[in-house]
Amino acid sequence: MPSAQNYYLRTFHGLILIGLGVLTITEYWWPGILFVLSVAMIVDAIILKKPWQSWSTPIILTILGVLFHFDKMLGENGIGFWPIALIVAGLLVVFSKRN
Repeated sequence: MPSAQNYYLRTFHGLILIGLGVLTITEYWWPGILFVLSVAMIVDAIILKKPWQSWSTPIILTILGVLFHFDKMLGENGIGFWPIALIVAGLLVVFSKRN
């Protein structure tokens, strides 16, 4: 009988390969790779029954993917949103309250 660790590894790696295959077919590499990673991390959290705090990285990746997708839709002459958004996000991380 396969161990839980083997099941987890097969599932995680299988999802990554499926996602890479879909990205190759659709030629939607950026920001599609962010969605593939976030789905794999969410499944990882579900299988290993991790606490809700471990969901922060996949949620951030999904939000970044959506924002990058909208930025891509605006065209090359975007509104200059990203430099300011990255600076604000960095400041929030650095100066957030720690327990």
